[in-house]
Amino acid sequence: MPALLLMAALAVPEHEARRELGLFVGTGVLATPQGVGGPAQLGVRLQLARHFAVGFDGGYALISASPHLQDRWWLMPALAVVVPLGRLELDLGAGVGLGTSSAFGSWDAFAHDRNAWELGFYPAVRVHAVASFPLTARLEVYLRAEAAALVTGTPIGSREGDVIANFASTAWLNGGAGVLVRLF
Repeated sequence: MPALLLMAALAVPEHEARRELGLFVGTGVLATPQGVGGPAQLGVRLQLARHFAVGFDGGYALISASPHLQDRWWLMPALAVVVPLGRLELDLGAGVGLGTSSAFGSWDAFAHDRNAWELGFYPAVRVHAVASFPLTARLEVYLRAEAAALVTGTPIGSREGDVIANFASTAWLNGGAGVLVRLF
């Protein structure tokens, strides 16, 4: 199915295709079953055709969770179907990359990188929806919603400390806003 989607998106006539590279940065609220925190996200987006884009982003979030302070980070390539809605544009996509989830017993432990547990370098999966609106020819604002999780039942990744790889320690929801600057 993804191969058919890619072929259909790239089959758009050249006069309708948009080839744009953009750099985006955003923040918002990241939630897990155990707490809420603030993420920072930085990435690139390349629109290859009118209805198809690829992207790559990295993100980090610090979460106030009980009983530990937690963090999440990810590196995620993604594909998206682009739906033009007048001046608004909607990206509906998914990605597969790497991520880490870890916990710290205190701010001091966090500052000295002494984690209580860590699920490191596991495959991560994500679905996302992004609505963007151009402010100028090169600047857009966007709202983003995504759901992601680590896939811990693989031979890839490592565990440290007393951690149970369950929904609470591996999944997150991320919602926020940001800006995209078109480079060309």
